[in-house]
Amino acid sequence: NAWWPKQSLTVFQPLVPPDWKMNLRDGELYAQVAFSAAPEQGFRAGGHGVLKGGSAWMPDNQVNGVDFVLPFRFADGAWHLGTRGPVTLRIAEVINLVTAKNITADLQGRYPWTEEEPLLLTDVSVDVL
Repeated sequence: NAWWPKQSLTVFQPLVPPDWKMNLRDGELYAQVAFSAAPEQGFRAGGHGVLKGGSAWMPDNQVNGVDFVLPFRFADGAWHLGTRGPVTLRIAEVINLVTAKNITADLQGRYPWTEEEPLLLTDVSVDVL
């Protein structure tokens, strides 16, 4: 098992290339994963990552109130996204030439996808003012 304790998103600022001109301003990130490797099973992993209240500002826009939850499993060379509920993305607002609010998207399924196990994008919406 491995876990990443709750930490401010701003600690990742040194990882953002300067030419992106992106300032990480708010938010908390944490994650947990369990994994195993055995000859009969191969490598398997499962867990989740969470970003709460993320905010990033660039010269021409701002992205505020980002909530992202990534529950996953990996087995037999495939990712299973949204194991106990979908991968969720919620963004309170994107301020640009046009302001977009209440952005939502959910993702669930297998990657790479198959006919029997598709990757589904649902609950996609945005309010544009």
